[in-house]
Amino acid sequence: MDRSLRELRHELLTPVNHVIGYAELARDEAEDEGRDELASKLQIVAERGADLAAGIRDELSGPSGPDPRALARRLGPPYGACREQIEELREGSGSHDREEDLKRIEAGLRTLGVLLQGELSVALEEWDREMVE
Repeated sequence: MDRSLRELRHELLTPVNHVIGYAELARDEAEDEGRDELASKLQIVAERGADLAAGIRDELSGPSGPDPRALARRLGPPYGACREQIEELREGSGSHDREEDLKRIEAGLRTLGVLLQGELSVALEEWDREMVE
């Protein structure tokens, strides 16, 4: 894998790792407090975050190079599932004391969304130019 793809992968994985890490920490605290429903929703966020990470690694490591459409198809469902769970947690009762955790998870998702919409297309264009040269 060339340097520009490694950098792109790193840029995309960083916010995903924040999502996973904060979701797991909040889940563990919820489990310790006996708040099973909250822990279950946070577990889904962590699992879908892991799906995002796997999709990024797989799609940016392929032998033919990255395919932006394939990446978007692969990341769309787990990204949407994370957003849904966070929204449900915000709307549900009993998660107000997890507001800071939810903000951190949302920040990671927002950052990933921005990267996917903007920097990803720029990075892939640069990669295409390098491959032609």
